[in-house]
Amino acid sequence: MEPPPAPIRTSLAALPPAARAHLVANLAGRGPLPVALARRDDDAALPVFAVVLTGVAALLGHQLLIRDLGSLVGDYALIGPTAVACLTVMTTVAALAIAGVVARRRQIARLGFRPGTYLLGAFVVEAGDQLTIEAVARTEVQTYPNGGGYALELHGDTATYRLGVHAAGKLRATLHGLERAVANHARAAAAGATAEAAMWDPLGATRGDVDADRVVLALPPVGAARRWLIAAAIAITATPTAAWLHNRVSDDRMWAQVDTAYAARRYLAQGGRRQAAATVRLHRLALDEALAEGSVSALRSYLVTYPASPHGAEAGAAIHARFAAALAAVRAGVSDPVAMPAVAALLTHLEASGVPTVAVHFTPADVTGLAEVDAAMAEMAADDGDTAAPAAPHVSPAALAQREVMIAQRLSTGLGAVVPGDIVTLAVTATAPPPTAPSLEVRYRVGPMVSEAGVMTYAENDPAGPPARRRTYVGLRISFDVTIAVPGAAPFTLPPIEVEPPDTFEVEFMAPAGFAAAAGAMPDDDVYETMITRAFDHLDRALGRTLVGAAPAIR
Repeated sequence: MEPPPAPIRTSLAALPPAARAHLVANLAGRGPLPVALARRDDDAALPVFAVVLTGVAALLGHQLLIRDLGSLVGDYALIGPTAVACLTVMTTVAALAIAGVVARRRQIARLGFRPGTYLLGAFVVEAGDQLTIEAVARTEVQTYPNGGGYALELHGDTATYRLGVHAAGKLRATLHGLERAVANHARAAAAGATAEAAMWDPLGATRGDVDADRVVLALPPVGAARRWLIAAAIAITATPTAAWLHNRVSDDRMWAQVDTAYAARRYLAQGGRRQAAATVRLHRLALDEALAEGSVSALRSYLVTYPASPHGAEAGAAIHARFAAALAAVRAGVSDPVAMPAVAALLTHLEASGVPTVAVHFTPADVTGLAEVDAAMAEMAADDGDTAAPAAPHVSPAALAQREVMIAQRLSTGLGAVVPGDIVTLAVTATAPPPTAPSLEVRYRVGPMVSEAGVMTYAENDPAGPPARRRTYVGLRISFDVTIAVPGAAPFTLPPIEVEPPDTFEVEFMAPAGFAAAAGAMPDDDVYETMITRAFDHLDRALGRTLVGAAPAIR
């Protein structure tokens, strides 16, 4: 029995032209010997991989290079080294994948068939730029689990080749055809029937022209490798260049938008290349905006935010000018010889301290002796068959606290019409302020109105006639002492403010349904509230005239 032909290992280009043409025709399915089974190296996933990578690179490029171009708030207005590196890697891999697809297409076009492992007649062929042709000596079948198909192992004299088969019918037909081809080739070779043996040989009658003893291991074409290198070089060079151009264009566009302090801060935060110029512009723009707002708080905020600004002196001068204007406005309305120096000292201190708050503190009312007067009045009224309404419960600190807050609010309203709130702000405090803080201290005394005739009292006067029993009320005299305390200066005590009760006054109150005049029918709260309200209204007007030059609206 004739031994099988020796294996051939060479390059496709090293085959004689006729042998190469015959083999390529068989591998491409155009020759006389059909392909019984093949595992073509199609690299089917490579085009998909290239498309996906290209899409991802395009999206990433749009995200980094286009979307935030020139944006003062975008995350990628300027691309940093990390983003450039990521984009470079992505574009390089995508370029290599595309180059791989192109190289494969060119290789198939150049070879005339798809590289892979083919079963042709009685031979197995590993075909590509490198070529191996070996006769099949024996076969084995491996079964994949879970219905995964079969692996047909083709054993030659020097190597084993594996081809996959999915269907059992296809496997049986392949094995039957292979057995027939091997037997026919062996029989024809043994009989010296060269033409018949060539029918089962992928080289056909040209095998004799191939030197089986000469092994040629040619290198793959250099064109494919060159394309890979060129693709990688373009991606590695072009991506950083595009990023650099993007940063230049984006920086220029951002700089053109820097016409407000906010835009300047955003430009600096984005890391634009004109950091020094942007800082200078920021200081100027921020000061211009503070000046345009026209408030002391805006100018002080500017000095706090930009302590190293070269325009600090200009901002300080603007603050001083506003305090000077406030002092002039107050001086135009205030003529009190004590109040004016106090207000001037207060504004000077507030300008230097940078804090506009002036504490307003009311010392709890001095009601010494009022309870004794209430007791005496009750006894006298009882002797006359009348009743007396005690005054002491209505002048307690809790009863007067709300009025104190109201005085401060109304004084702030009047002061705010002349002086902005960020220059002077009045705030009521429950405790005495420290000596380091400016303050307006109000001390007041509440007592009975005493004259040569004795304690002044009031009684109900009903138009229908006096009731059988009258209810009497103590006339209250309220005096206020106001002191303006400015740290570093002697206290300024304003002239005392004293409010005496009138001879008569009216009391308005809500009468319940079915009301009938009777002693004590008029609520005591309303009576004393009327007297206290009148006193605080006088204080309100007096402080307004003294500190502001115009009295706040009287309710």
